[in-house]
Order: sequence, then structure tokens, then C-alpha cells
Amino acid sequence: MVGDRCFSSAGSGSCPIVIYLERERLAVIKLQIVGHQGPLKKLIELQDRDRIPPTLIFAGPEGVGKKRAALAWVQRMFCSEVSACGECGHCQRVAQQQHERLLLVSPSGTQIKVEQAQQILSFIRLRTEQGLRFVVIDEAHLMNSQTSNALLKSLEEPPEGVHFILVSSLASGLLATIRSRSQTVQFGGLSDQDLKAIVPHAEDWKIRSAQGSVARLLKLEDDDFTELREEAQRWIKNLAEQKNLMQLNLEKPIWDDKESIFKFVRVMQQLVRDHLYRDHSLEPLIHGDAGQDKDAISSRRWDEIFQKLIVLERDLLAHRDRKLAMEDLVIHFQSELGSVNGSPHGLA
Repeated sequence: MVGDRCFSSAGSGSCPIVIYLERERLAVIKLQIVGHQGPLKKLIELQDRDRIPPTLIFAGPEGVGKKRAALAWVQRMFCSEVSACGECGHCQRVAQQQHERLLLVSPSGTQIKVEQAQQILSFIRLRTEQGLRFVVIDEAHLMNSQTSNALLKSLEEPPEGVHFILVSSLASGLLATIRSRSQTVQFGGLSDQDLKAIVPHAEDWKIRSAQGSVARLLKLEDDDFTELREEAQRWIKNLAEQKNLMQLNLEKPIWDDKESIFKFVRVMQQLVRDHLYRDHSLEPLIHGDAGQDKDAISSRRWDEIFQKLIVLERDLLAHRDRKLAMEDLVIHFQSELGSVNGSPHGLA
């Protein structure tokens, strides 16, 4: 359980909004903190100068708090104290996503469907004298073509007093016409120090592997990556020491699960990336305890192996047979060793 941890991003300065990361709710209080200073400062200036664009795009990596920042800003907009106090009725209803002037839309499965567009249109057509209204669309790039076209006119020219916030980890997936008529607020990944503050007991390699994403770090914490990481390290060690890879066991239970294979391939990518970084004296290494000894594989070979892992991930996404894909990977790696050792397959 992660609670009462300040959710912030890298940067300098301070901002009068604190966002606490909890699994079930968002609480925002008036305090000075470091984190997301750039985008939040920009948003507060837009509000204070009464220059809020009709449509905003909150763009940035997945799991860094874009949606939470959107809700925090809406809280400040509606707050009785104009400070996102977290205590007044407006702030409480926004936190519970039950405010009458806020509509939060999230993907239904893997898409934002046209039925949800109709819900949005019904919401913005309601006449009210109460003040500004906001529509927050999470993962907006998942709007299918019907949804995008149904909302296009409203996104370009919303009714008076209505504002859209399109939250997206893939803003390029939005229609070009929507992007051109919107103002983008760019969010960055969190620093390792921020992630450590949010999840204090996370291992260092998990912090680095999360690459600034709280969502990714929580997934690493929730799932058992230990066996997968040890197996990946065993493969890399055999490669580095030019050992016969044909002895690796592809009958383990982890190869029966598609998600486990994806995780394994990504850890392999990180380990190979560490070898490349180490060869060029670059920092930081994601897995600092791996690849410390000098190996016989050249940087060019490691780069070729990395590219093969990228292709493998793409093949798996295309639903290629998992076991055949892994066997092909072993054969390819063994061939790489054969090239180094001067034998056709590197087998004794």
C-alpha cells in the first residue's frame, strides 16, 4: 500500500499544490513542495490570468501523474479558497470524481468508444449558470476514429465555459486537427529520488527500471520479478562468458505465460543496455550488480543482440508462437557466440 507520499516530478522550485499518491483517491492540500513545478506553474498562471484554453493536452510518459495533476488543477479551479484546500465540498467532490461540473472519461477496455462521446456531448450541452465545467479524458489517444470525429467540433470550439483536458501518454496518437487547436502542457518523468520517496522500500534496480514512472514501479513491486531477473541474468552471463546456450531450460513455467515472457525480454533489454553503457563508461546502469566483469563480446555484438530483442518483442506483440520465438532467440544468440568463437554454432 502506498499512501501519504508526496507525488512529484523532477525539477527545481516549488508549487502550491501537493498531490498525494494513494491507490483509491486523490488528496490535494495547500503546501510548498518540489515537483511538477513547470507544468503546474504554467497551469496556475493560466487560471490566475483568466486565459484557460478551450482544450489542453496533458502529455508525458505513462504513470507520472498527469491525470492526478489535471484533477488537482480542477480542484484549485473549483475550490472555495481558490487554493485546492482538499477540505471544502468542491475539493472533496472532485477527489471523489462526483463533482457536478466535472466529467472524467476513461477508456472502456482498449478504446474510448463513441457511446462515451455521446455522454460527453450530453454533459457539455447542459445549460448551467454555476461556472466553468471540465471534461477530463484519460488516455485520450485511445479515442477511436468515430469518437474523435464525434467530438472534433466540440474540442475545437467548446460551448462557453466548457474546457477539455486530454491526458495522454501518446499525444501523437491524437488527430492532427485536435493537436493543432489545443495547447500542450508537457509532463516529465519523476526523478529516482522522487520515486524512492513514494515507494521507500523499492530496490534500487526497480527504481531505475521504472524510468520515472510510478505506475511502472508499483507494477514492479506488485509482481514477482525476482525469478525473471535471475533467469535473464543467467542468459546474459552465458552470453558474456561464451557458454553454450542450448543448455538453457525453455520448459520452465515462466515460458507458459505471455506477460512473463514480455517482462523477461524487457529485463534482457535492460541488461544488454547496461553492457553497452558499461563499455562506453556511461551512467547510470539499471542493474548495477550485473555485467561488472569484462566480457568477450564486443559492443557491436551487444548492439546486435539488443536489436534482436527489440525484434523479438515486436514478434510477440504480433502474437507469434512464444516457444518458437524463444527457441529462435537461443539459436540466434548461439550463432552470435559461434561468430565470436570461430565455429558455426559455438558448440563444443
